[in-house]
Amino acid sequence: MKRLLFLVTLGIVLFAACSNDTTYAELREREKRQIDSFVKKGCTVIDKISGDTLLHVPPIHVISEQQYRAAGNMCDLSRNDYIYLSDLEMYMQVVERGTGDMGRTVKDSLGHTVPLRGDTIAEGTTRRIYVRYVEYNIGADSIQTANIFIPETDYQPEIMSVTNTAGTLTGTFTSGIMMQRYKAGVPNGWLYPLYYVRLGRLLYADSKLAHVRIIVPSTEGQADANENTYPCFYDLTYQSDR
Repeated sequence: MKRLLFLVTLGIVLFAACSNDTTYAELREREKRQIDSFVKKGCTVIDKISGDTLLHVPPIHVISEQQYRAAGNMCDLSRNDYIYLSDLEMYMQVVERGTGDMGRTVKDSLGHTVPLRGDTIAEGTTRRIYVRYVEYNIGADSIQTANIFIPETDYQPEIMSVTNTAGTLTGTFTSGIMMQRYKAGVPNGWLYPLYYVRLGRLLYADSKLAHVRIIVPSTEGQADANENTYPCFYDLTYQSDR
């Protein structure tokens, strides 16, 4: 009797595990359909009170990473190019690579001339990065969080600390809406674009900040997206601390 009970219990556990696996697989299939629809149709979000357009994404033209490289590391914005990053199932548009430090120098607190930190995060180093962003929940068809619609007097960027360990980037939020909302580390989807852009500040008239737009599946997204299996679109601008 004990053996029979054990076998019945084991059967229930195995059935539950299979059921959970099937449910997750169905959620992932739904997520892929949501992403495919977003790529084909884009989206427009209008403020119901002011009538202002808060977000507009036209239908997306998908290119490969090889095509992006062949075009001189540029996305054709006129046809709304997005690179498909197959390993991550992400789509990324490099709106502006950023001018980086352009070999320039700054004055430190003692008045000494010192070089800027560089356009990328060097191996074995940690950088503080300020991010302006919009997060659009593709599954819910709505803006979920953002820090660019807040009045200028209240505006604060997301601040994240990013470390390069043997070529792999990891990050933690130190302040901002993302940290308060999700209470987790920086999603991989926010980190991967840093391999493609130049970090810098608006120190000169010709300086430009790195700017990307990305479609992030739940597997590369923030904690809630990962737990509840939904994709997000992000519009991100990166600024180096110095």
